[in-house]
Amino acid sequence: MTQGDYRVRVDALKSRWNTKDEVEFTFDLGVAHIPSPKPNGVWWQRLGHLLPGGSNIWWKIDATTSPDEIADSVIRALKHYGWPAIEAVLQGSELPQARATPAPRLVMSWEDAAELHRRRMALGERIQVCSVDELFDLFRDPFSRWAALDQIGRRAIEDPRSIPVLMQALQSDDAGDRRIACNVLTHLKGHSEADPLLRAATLDDDPDVRWNARYALLLRSGEAPAPVP
Repeated sequence: MTQGDYRVRVDALKSRWNTKDEVEFTFDLGVAHIPSPKPNGVWWQRLGHLLPGGSNIWWKIDATTSPDEIADSVIRALKHYGWPAIEAVLQGSELPQARATPAPRLVMSWEDAAELHRRRMALGERIQVCSVDELFDLFRDPFSRWAALDQIGRRAIEDPRSIPVLMQALQSDDAGDRRIACNVLTHLKGHSEADPLLRAATLDDDPDVRWNARYALLLRSGEAPAPVP
């Protein structure tokens, strides 16, 4: 589908492990700015990553599944999450992930890179098993803040401390913090006090933050969609 200077794609992907008895498939969504050179003029997203929980969902068809139920699940996912994500791209004057010039590379020694990798691996292991109270403690550390925000959205979104933390993150100097805060608020209904900050984030310097803010506002303004299995 073409809309102005943009071309929208919805591509079905099948698993390489499909058999005659079991088929798995998923979808990639894409928007291309036709006049722009690749790859700067392309945005894409896996459909499952737009759903609550942000996992890489593959739909499965076998002898036990109902084709009607699978079709209904796919339609709801595309209607309630896929199209709003595309609409959020088309509302902007640029594509998320698009850069006029390459992002500067961080130059570090092999030893420093190895230490950074070790710290990230240790954080990943710790954050999966830590308590909710520890998540809010980790938020105070700039190194672990992004991971804490993600886990607060997954495990502690009903905690009364979560909204103040998310609103603080929306005003962070770090674009990654702002992006994750928008992403968490996408699937959280109510708490209208966050909406002015989300609207401000649609004018953020970072294109990914701007798209996440537009997507969050679109989903928060509509009726809560039925769960997609």
